[in-house]
Amino acid sequence: IKLVAIGSNVISFLLLSLISLLYYLDIMEIGLLVASYLLSKALVNLYFYFHIKKITKIEVEKSSIKYGIKISFLAYYNVVANNIDKFIIMAFLEPIDLAIYVMADKFPEASKSIIQGISVPLMSQFSKLDGLSKSLRNKIQVLDIILIILILLGTILLPFLIDFAFGKKYIDSVYYSQILMLSIIFTVPATINFTFIRSKLDASLFKKIQIRMSLVRVIGAVILIPLYGLNGAVMSTIIYRVLMLFIVKKEVKKYHII
Repeated sequence: IKLVAIGSNVISFLLLSLISLLYYLDIMEIGLLVASYLLSKALVNLYFYFHIKKITKIEVEKSSIKYGIKISFLAYYNVVANNIDKFIIMAFLEPIDLAIYVMADKFPEASKSIIQGISVPLMSQFSKLDGLSKSLRNKIQVLDIILIILILLGTILLPFLIDFAFGKKYIDSVYYSQILMLSIIFTVPATINFTFIRSKLDASLFKKIQIRMSLVRVIGAVILIPLYGLNGAVMSTIIYRVLMLFIVKKEVKKYHII
C-alpha cells in the first residue's frame, strides 16, 4: 500500500508538471488545461484503484472500520473551519489583495499537501507501535529536518516558480508566498505527530485536537482579517500553523516512551 501511495503521488506530480509546462509554453489553452488537470487526477485515482484491488483477503478489525468512519466525519470540523476562513477572506479583502493572497498561498498549500501525502504511509507503521520511543522520535526529527530543508529551498525558488506558473503580473504575491511557505515549517512536525495520534484509534483525542485547531483557525480569521486585511489573512494562517504544532505536540507526549 505504501508503494502504491508513493507511486500515485509521483504520477500526479509528473502529470501536473507536464501540464504546467505545456500551458507555460502556450501549447495548451485554458479549457484544455482544466480538462487535462481533471484527467490527470482521474488517471491517478484509477492507478490507485486497480493496484489496491489486487490486494485481497485483507482482514480488518471492526474497531478499525468504526474508527475510520468516525474520524472521516470528525475531519469535517477542519473542513468547515477552512471554508469559514475562505468566506471571511473573500468578504473582507479587496479584489487585488484577494488575488495576491490566493496566488501567494498556492505553493505553500501544495507543499502542505505533499507533506500530508508523505505522512500517510507512516500510519500503518505507527499503528503497530505502543508509543514513540526516543530512537523513533530521533528518526522523526531527521525526517522533519529533511522536509524543512526542502521547504527552505522551495522558499528561495518561489520568485522563479510564481513567475513561471502565473507570470509577472502576480509578482506582488512573492513576498507573502515566502512568508506562508516558511510557516509550513511548523506544519511538518505537527503533521507527522498528528499521523501517529490518528494511528492509535483514539477518536476522542482526535476530536479534541480537530475542534481546537478549527477554533484557532476561525477565531484568528474573524479577528485579524477584518482589522488588517491581507496582512491579517497571512497572520491568521501563521498563527494557526504555529498553534497547531503546540496543540499536537502537547497531546502526543502521552505516547512518549522514555
